[in-house]
Amino acid sequence: DPPGEVMMFNELDPEHPAVKYLFTRGYDIEKLMIRWNLMYCTYAIRKYSPANNRIVIPIYQNKICIGWQCRYVGDLNWKEAGVAKSYTMPGLQKRYVLYNHDVAFTQPFIVITEGPTSCWSTWPFGVALLGKQAAIPQQKLIIQQASEEKKPIILLLDGDAVYDSIRLYKSLKPHAKGGICRVVLPQDKDPGDYIANPEELWNIVITQAKEEKINLPINTYSDKLSYEEKADAKAMAANDNTSRITDVSGHDRRTASRDLLPNVLTLGRRNALIKF
Repeated sequence: DPPGEVMMFNELDPEHPAVKYLFTRGYDIEKLMIRWNLMYCTYAIRKYSPANNRIVIPIYQNKICIGWQCRYVGDLNWKEAGVAKSYTMPGLQKRYVLYNHDVAFTQPFIVITEGPTSCWSTWPFGVALLGKQAAIPQQKLIIQQASEEKKPIILLLDGDAVYDSIRLYKSLKPHAKGGICRVVLPQDKDPGDYIANPEELWNIVITQAKEEKINLPINTYSDKLSYEEKADAKAMAANDNTSRITDVSGHDRRTASRDLLPNVLTLGRRNALIKF
């Protein structure tokens, strides 16, 4: 179920606090909308009350929206504030879930991050654990995909997650037929901090991978929208000015965001495949 009344991000006023927050952090709202189908919860129903006034991040796996995670608008000292940065849909079994599973597993290597905002910086290669630790079922998903096609595995956890990163590295290494690299970021950094300059992040990734004798099939990184994504942006703009559009599953996009969230397939993002 959706957490309550939600609005698509492209329906929000440019001066809305959620839009301004993401913009000031360096996020491209158009890309977030097209690739990740972001929403905002204007009113949460009682059983999902912590989702109220939060960014709603739908989670897709095997072409089905299986749940969502909500992100607080703003940055705080989380321990002192006593406020949870993220709120995941109750009942969602995170140990079986990898955010961006469907897109990342079509790529020639896999990047493992902690949360959705970090995953946004690693499009289209990244998956997010929805936490600092990878459960055994999550590891099995990664191993199965990486082993079958001998794909390199890149661990890109937050800079302060040294212990968790090392432990995951040791667990995955015996099964990483395509190689594995544990990327080390500054302790006060996470992948999301590089969203305004993703090339800097990817230079770090590519360089440290080469040190592990892993040559990733990219020399430079571009975060530009693909032709298909641009076409989707035009369709959404036309929708705002004229009539509603439907996604690839045939659902009305705006209605689906409120009433049919678990069944939505996002046009463009679902079909994304980066070619080299």
